Amino acid sequence: MTGIKIPLDESLVQSLLSSETEGIQKLLKQVLEAILEARATDIAGAGRYERSEDRKCQRNGYREKWVTFRIGRLKIRIPQLRGDGDIDRESLNMLPRIERALVLTVLEMSVNGVSTRKVRHITEELCGWGMSKSTVSRLCKDLDEIVQAWNSRALSGEYPFLIVDALYVRVRCARQVIKKAVHIAIGVRGDGKREIIGVCVSPRESQETWKDFFNSLIDRGLKGVRFITSDQHQGLVNAADECFPESSWHRCQTHFSRNLLSHVPEQYHDDVLEDIHSIYNCKSQKSAMKKSKEVILKYGSCREVYIAK
Repeated sequence: MTGIKIPLDESLVQSLLSSETEGIQKLLKQVLEAILEARATDIAGAGRYERSEDRKCQRNGYREKWVTFRIGRLKIRIPQLRGDGDIDRESLNMLPRIERALVLTVLEMSVNGVSTRKVRHITEELCGWGMSKSTVSRLCKDLDEIVQAWNSRALSGEYPFLIVDALYVRVRCARQVIKKAVHIAIGVRGDGKREIIGVCVSPRESQETWKDFFNSLIDRGLKGVRFITSDQHQGLVNAADECFPESSWHRCQTHFSRNLLSHVPEQYHDDVLEDIHSIYNCKSQKSAMKKSKEVILKYGSCREVYIAK
């Protein structure tokens, strides 16, 4: 980017050294306008009033925009361009993105059981203002409606591969924080594109909860499932077999690897994991079977050596 110069006159320096916010506001205004000015020069290919064969577009004055910061509202001059060029909207959209990130952080804190009092304290530390209990509740309600709409959308096309799992998270329920099982389904299309197609929260993970979850996906249009991958939870496996009778179930490689390593001394985890992945990465079933026999033979013949070490 074109070099940026910020002029500091004596009055601005004196204001910065004092406890007043006016100097900081003025400096921030100059910094932002200098950045936008430099960006406009880069896009145009030439500075103001500069003649250049590399010029891509023409200047077209300025427009003013009020932007709110912690230290107050500032009126920023934004350069306008004619032709193919335009000021990068990333800079202008920075503050809304920060605001959205803050809201998501507040929501995540609330979902994970952080009290509204602590949420208010954190927002006061970060932003200089506190977020009330009613505001947090309203944001969570808005989030519930968005998630519900997304989680009930119709599913179109086929998903030959279905990856499912459950994790336990702490949630706020009836004025207390408890653990609940979050059932998650990831559909993989024929072109390899993955998509989270559904989420369901239940008191616990069981055959009935998995069956209800699978049926809800089918009601929304899930079809074409040929392979289902998951851990070895028996309730999940039984529900998958009942809801998708024409599909085959496969144990998740990650869960299988973890279970296998639980029977191996920790100092040999890296070696064993490397050999397991060499089997996973085979390009054909025949080569995978051959490699697995080699790995079994390797650790079967050197078991006593490992124990001796």
